Amino acid sequence: MIAIVPAKAGSTRLIEKNFIPFHNGKSLCDIQVEKLLQVLPPEKIYLSSEDQSKQEIADRYHIRFMLRDERLADNDTRLDEVIKGVYRQTGSDDDMAWCQVINPLFSDYKNCFSLWENQVDKEKHDSLA
Repeated sequence: MIAIVPAKAGSTRLIEKNFIPFHNGKSLCDIQVEKLLQVLPPEKIYLSSEDQSKQEIADRYHIRFMLRDERLADNDTRLDEVIKGVYRQTGSDDDMAWCQVINPLFSDYKNCFSLWENQVDKEKHDSLA
């Protein structure tokens, strides 16, 4: 299982919403990455952003950074195209968890990934969101 943290720098309503301090000085992105690091090794976590300066966050946590194509960060691009495009960038054939930063209260990744590994029919499902 790999986890992709999609964190766009651009936002139409709140600029840099994924990266500004949210709780205890940590951004939504920081909170998400820290939760994932509790259940996955850093090399299985990818931060995807269209802003190269966000690589600093990935470096700080020793996770992988992927510079996302601008088209895949555009609000007019269909979500399925975004997910498929970003996943292709990983070069992985592992199952994928799409872990959005906009849900800071969810933290049960350990149970979620366990259910995925042990109870989900992989013939019918290839990813987890």
